[in-house]
Amino acid sequence: MRLTLKIFLLLSAFAGYLYATEENQMNVFPNLSKNVIMGDTTINKNVDSTEIYYDLIADENADAHYSQNIAGMIVGGALTGIGTFLLVGGLAIGNDNGDDMGESLGNGILGGFMLIFSVPCYLVGIPVLTVNIYYYIVHKNHAIKFDKYRESLKLYKQRRESENSDAVRLMIIPSVNFANASGGVNLLVAF
Repeated sequence: MRLTLKIFLLLSAFAGYLYATEENQMNVFPNLSKNVIMGDTTINKNVDSTEIYYDLIADENADAHYSQNIAGMIVGGALTGIGTFLLVGGLAIGNDNGDDMGESLGNGILGGFMLIFSVPCYLVGIPVLTVNIYYYIVHKNHAIKFDKYRESLKLYKQRRESENSDAVRLMIIPSVNFANASGGVNLLVAF
């Protein structure tokens, strides 16, 4: 028992060591050089940040695909389900005492084989299912960030176009005065 526990702990430590790389760390800012404007830090009104958005979108697009994780969850779930069916069936059939000795022996052998075949299904199905659920969540979050970056880029481009135009901008802002129980509309004009 102690040897088994020691082997399990060593294998767990080894698996943790394999996945303890800088890429797999949580709450770390990846590639800070791509997320900040390098060089001159003085305020320049004509800075165009589209390249930064393009870099962020490219970084997120690489990890935004999660269809393989859906397929893995289906395979892992199916194997786990088959393993559960074989386990329950093996226990039910193995414990069934037939009318004669031949039937009891046949039920025992069939139940034993079902129990034996349920173990590999569990040993493959449960890890495949849990790993794919984890990576589905990770890749789905990358897809959400990818969509947010694309939307931010679109809004940034619209804002830059509106700032560069020489048109007059009108803004109508509702106002409410709770102290005097009155309300109205303010009109702001920007040239």
